[in-house]
Amino acid sequence: MSATLPDLGPVQIVGIAWYRRGDWDALRALFADAHLLPVAYDDWLRRAERAEQQAKAQGKRVVRAVLRPQAFADWCTANGRTPDAAARTAWGNERAMAEYRQHH
Repeated sequence: MSATLPDLGPVQIVGIAWYRRGDWDALRALFADAHLLPVAYDDWLRRAERAEQQAKAQGKRVVRAVLRPQAFADWCTANGRTPDAAARTAWGNERAMAEYRQHH
């Protein structure tokens, strides 16, 4: 006897640009919209962890895409992007998809 699993549809993968404590000041200096972010890393971390949990609760697969200052600056230059929230989102999603493809 066999059971058929229900079709759960496609899994949505979301990349969250993730920052390291030691990079926080350099990243804030790089970001065009740094004034929209918390000054303290711990405040950003709390917000990011909350956003991550909300995405997971919605059934999304979340990938923490670690964003390093120089790599992100280079990516923005190569892609003609301003280093802002839209670029961080695009960068995070690009990295998430690359990681997903690598493992599947």
